[in-house]
Amino acid sequence: LNDDKGIVSDPIANDEVTLRPVYTIPNNSILSGKLITGLIGRIPLDGQLTDPFRFSIKIIKKSFYANRHVNNVLQDVIASGTASGDLRLSCVRASIDSITFIFEDGTISDHKISDIGFITNEYGLPCIEGELITDAAQYLMTTSLLSGLSSAAKAVSEAQKTLTSNNNGSSSSSLTGSPSKLSAYSALSGGVDDAKDWFNQRTKSSFDVIFVPSGKSVKILTQEQINIDYDPNGRKLDHQLATGEWNVMKYLTKLLLLLSIIFLLNACESSLKMEKQGEKMEKFFQSNNNTSLPVLTKQKQGLNAGFVRTQSSELENNFPVLPNPVLNMFVYPHLTKFGNPIPGYTTNFKLYELDRYALPNEAL
Repeated sequence: LNDDKGIVSDPIANDEVTLRPVYTIPNNSILSGKLITGLIGRIPLDGQLTDPFRFSIKIIKKSFYANRHVNNVLQDVIASGTASGDLRLSCVRASIDSITFIFEDGTISDHKISDIGFITNEYGLPCIEGELITDAAQYLMTTSLLSGLSSAAKAVSEAQKTLTSNNNGSSSSSLTGSPSKLSAYSALSGGVDDAKDWFNQRTKSSFDVIFVPSGKSVKILTQEQINIDYDPNGRKLDHQLATGEWNVMKYLTKLLLLLSIIFLLNACESSLKMEKQGEKMEKFFQSNNNTSLPVLTKQKQGLNAGFVRTQSSELENNFPVLPNPVLNMFVYPHLTKFGNPIPGYTTNFKLYELDRYALPNEAL
């Protein structure tokens, strides 16, 4: 909307803001989380830290407060800050300056406070051990090689000259050696000096770091109280879901869930009714197939006579158990591997692990 001065204004910002307190992270709280990004601690030069690297942490577990209070609600909170390296201890110090909380309806609560807190490892040490990444050895070797080569070339070129002292106290040099050596080694000395200057300029932008990989579990110790308030007019991840459409969607979700439960209950009730009716399988089969159930012929009945159980043979055992004799074994007195004595004893066991059954009329 355009006002009298032609400035575009946000209608949401013009509404009266009513903040509702929801959560509070007191000072000296302990938050648990994991590194989303790695820690890159740039080592300061001459006590000055320039352009430090940022990092992010996801708070995923319980938050511990004073007087044994805990809070399981503050999960999936994102915190970020800057890190610096400690060359002597080979570890990274990191401080938190931003923390973001998102409510269930997508409302964003963002807090940016200088030195909200600092991170420690799982044991409470405020400097997290990491890997030192440096090119100091390569730099020293290269500069030493270039300096030595330049000095040698200058020495050879100066050896081609003779320095003479005059009566008036002045001195003069004259070429007494090889002119070609003088020109070649002078050119070599100048080229090496230029290469050394170029290398020194390039290494001015290099720096050493301490690196800690992502995924490491850390703790956050807060140094300021953080008030997490709900702003009805605040920014949201999706403003469409924050309006009436959000309530409609929640209503439809509950309605679908209720209809699913009713459908399952009706299905269970129908199955119970069918069981209670107790319709005979023969009648059901004939009514749906217009035919009768197959009847065993006398020949088939004779072939399967040993396998069919009737009321008269219900208590008979048509499948005899095969012999599985019990064996007795005597164990002589002996010592265990620890030297303890075991007296002799007798034990018994079956010859086969499982009992086997024979078909009718199969066993002798």
